[in-house]
Amino acid sequence: MKRAVFLDRDGTINVDKEYLSDPAKLELIPGTGPALRRLMDAGFLLIIVTNQSGIGRGLYTLADMEAVNLRLRLDLAKDGVRFEKIYAAPEHPDQPSRGRKPKPQFLFDARDEFLVDLAQSYMIGDKLIDLQCGWNAGVKKSILVRTGYGAETAQQSKDKLGPAVVTDTLVEAVDWILRAEPAPEEKPSPATFGQRLQALMATQIEIQPRQSLHKEWHLYVAGDGVYLARAGTFAKFIPWSEVESVRATRVKGRHGEPIDLPLGSREAVFRQIRDEWHKHYPEACEADRRRARRQFLLIMYGALPVFLILAMLFQFYAAEVERHQSFSEAARVMLRTKFHWAIILGLGLSSFIWLLHWFGRLPWLPGARPHETGSRQSEL
Repeated sequence: MKRAVFLDRDGTINVDKEYLSDPAKLELIPGTGPALRRLMDAGFLLIIVTNQSGIGRGLYTLADMEAVNLRLRLDLAKDGVRFEKIYAAPEHPDQPSRGRKPKPQFLFDARDEFLVDLAQSYMIGDKLIDLQCGWNAGVKKSILVRTGYGAETAQQSKDKLGPAVVTDTLVEAVDWILRAEPAPEEKPSPATFGQRLQALMATQIEIQPRQSLHKEWHLYVAGDGVYLARAGTFAKFIPWSEVESVRATRVKGRHGEPIDLPLGSREAVFRQIRDEWHKHYPEACEADRRRARRQFLLIMYGALPVFLILAMLFQFYAAEVERHQSFSEAARVMLRTKFHWAIILGLGLSSFIWLLHWFGRLPWLPGARPHETGSRQSEL
């Protein structure tokens, strides 16, 4: 089992700016990066658990939140910091929510996903609900920091703090944890370039990290979305919450440009991306699977025979034009004597292609069944 430190985001890691939605306005609290790196060096997983009611209030979108989270990851990656996952509850406080703090559901999810021992883990935040979330999950200690709303909470809720530890900043909270849980005696060395690059990628699952899309481009899948990176710098990012469709050639989001899948291992990458998307948003993934199925059937059993029939008609028409030297006469002869043959040949060729497809003998159609990610029994 692994130990983890669960962290609130706004007011704990970064300066709390009411309903932060602009990545350019993200401001880290001084000392946060090195402090979090010390926790990683001591063997702790870092996991963020945040309430983002601004989405439920209609003040910003899921994409805005993901953009801020990406900026947070990149800024802290400079110190070699990597978050295993960022759990966010977007609901309005008056709406039902599965994971909104003080509910401990996200901590339970992390326990199951990352094999975390909650009894040996910690919760850090600037509000009473952060402390309660940790208590409800059974963590070893909940810690209140006086940044953000922490000073106000410490003053107004003195009688409710119970066994919580109160520190001035996240840096002091980390000091307290490391005194209670001493790290190995060897002094950790500063983050190397490789560690920083690994933190930049922030991946739980890495898909073909050395497979180039265009020479230096690399495709990654993380717990929060699909990344396209070049030399450690993200060029495109589609969060799982914004994924609209996953096809054999590309991943498309609701906003921005799609991400093309690498040619060399397209089928394997497609399946793994769809599997990861299904873990986070099974309903959206299933809806896209059904939509892909309908599109596939329409093309295979509707558009294909129509196209082949029209192609046959064009061939017959061209032959009659050469023979009669008259467009109108060629059309009359073709419709009177060749139309039924065009239908028969078009449907015959279509039937042959259908048979090849169902027997899996279409090597020139990669991902011939884009609605399937495995056997029929393991469809998403």
